[in-house]
Amino acid sequence: MKNDVNNASLKDKMPSAMAEVGMADPGLLTGSNISQFVSAQNLHLIELSMGLGVNSAALYTKKGAGLLNSTLSLLLRLYAAFPEHLPRFKTPTYESLIERITEIDPTFKPTNFGPLLGLEINSSFRLKTAGLEGSAPTVRSLAYLIKLLIDDDPNNWWIIKDAVEIEAKARKIVPAESVWQHGGWKKHIPKPAPLTSSKAVAAGGVKSSSTAKPLHRRQK
Repeated sequence: MKNDVNNASLKDKMPSAMAEVGMADPGLLTGSNISQFVSAQNLHLIELSMGLGVNSAALYTKKGAGLLNSTLSLLLRLYAAFPEHLPRFKTPTYESLIERITEIDPTFKPTNFGPLLGLEINSSFRLKTAGLEGSAPTVRSLAYLIKLLIDDDPNNWWIIKDAVEIEAKARKIVPAESVWQHGGWKKHIPKPAPLTSSKAVAAGGVKSSSTAKPLHRRQK
């Protein structure tokens, strides 16, 4: 198939940083190209996973691959040329989200911000000073969803608030609504008991080296 009359080419469309690492060259792409792509586009693991259609656990294997399959290679080449179509977290700013919430619910306080996102009270101050943009991907995703829901329908705020209190109740916070003032998401969740040596072996662990028999090299 020949190019059309415009003679449009992949290399012409691609930013120089991507062209320089071979994304537009007729050479096979490898796992190192994924790492270069992630660095150039400043992607989070979840964003890369969504864009490539590969689960996050498998991405570690892909990054170490000597050769990428043709479908994955095509995705990388085209995203390198059209990075504006990469799936991105459209994280709201701290200010825009809290302003929107307080328009709907004037009783909402800045200290409630951490618990809203499944975090503790002391995280509210950190989120205010550092912003949501540098938060963990799951926190950014939750903030994005909350903003999306209340922009779609302000009454969704009360459903969001109810969801927070249901989760608090599930985590044995009493009364559930006290989570807004005191947090405590992990306070009443029992820590798993440490495995005994016998249970560790049953779970796939190994016995202590002190009980293992020494290896002896066969004499020739």
